[in-house]
Amino acid sequence: MNTPEEQLPPQAPVQPPAYQPPVQPQYYSLAEEPAVKHSLFKEKKVLLLLGIAAFAMIVAAVGIVLAMNLMQNDSAKIARESALANAKSIAEQAASNCAAGDTACIEKAQSGAARQVGEAEACKSLDGDRYASCVTLIAFDKKDPELCKSLSGDAKTSCTDGALVLQAQVQQDFTLCAKITAEISRLSCEATLRNDAAMSGDCAAYHVEASVCEGETALRAVIAGGDPEGCATLSTDYQGTCEDLFTSLDEDGDGLSLQEEFELGTSPTNPDTDGDGYTDGEEVASGHNPRIK
Repeated sequence: MNTPEEQLPPQAPVQPPAYQPPVQPQYYSLAEEPAVKHSLFKEKKVLLLLGIAAFAMIVAAVGIVLAMNLMQNDSAKIARESALANAKSIAEQAASNCAAGDTACIEKAQSGAARQVGEAEACKSLDGDRYASCVTLIAFDKKDPELCKSLSGDAKTSCTDGALVLQAQVQQDFTLCAKITAEISRLSCEATLRNDAAMSGDCAAYHVEASVCEGETALRAVIAGGDPEGCATLSTDYQGTCEDLFTSLDEDGDGLSLQEEFELGTSPTNPDTDGDGYTDGEEVASGHNPRIK
């Protein structure tokens, strides 16, 4: 009887597996980003850096301005303190010449010292009207209405208006007259500036209406022409002035007005029309004809 081992069918020999090459690891490259995206990133970076640089420059500039303002303020403060100390010294020296108890003399010395150094703050040693007068005089000297702010009521108005009139004349600015409160002062300011503009012939420089200079130019032309009848061709504002000038002006100094020169037919620019050695006025006064030798 066969054993179990003997009953099994014969096994085929085991063949080794076929050779297979080792599997190589696979490497995958990431997709490259578009060039445009890189370009935008670079531009943003540049803009950011420029922004930071600009901000730094602004901060630096502000710092410089603040530093300069502080320096200027310090310089102004030092100058003011020096001026006040100078005013005090001048006032004390002037007051030393005043009689004992002469308050008016002492106050005058203080006011004069404040005006001499040009510091309204030096007026604070005075009271009431003396103080107002001291500040007003300095505001007038400097043509600066801002100095009047320490005053009040009518004193402030009078100080401000007066300083504005002077400022308008110095700066040749007609528009400043409109800031004047008192009507009389305002009208006076406007009249003065109009006259100055007309005399200069440059209304634009004075901010005055062009018609003012046009009227003055026309007036001068009539006077130069020597014919008083030309006054009637001027505007109403200049007719009276023109007539007055013809009866009062004696441009050649011969004793005859422009009106008389016109009526006699003599030269308004030559004092001796006929050249005989006697002025036209002398010949008329002696009964002679100034046009005949």
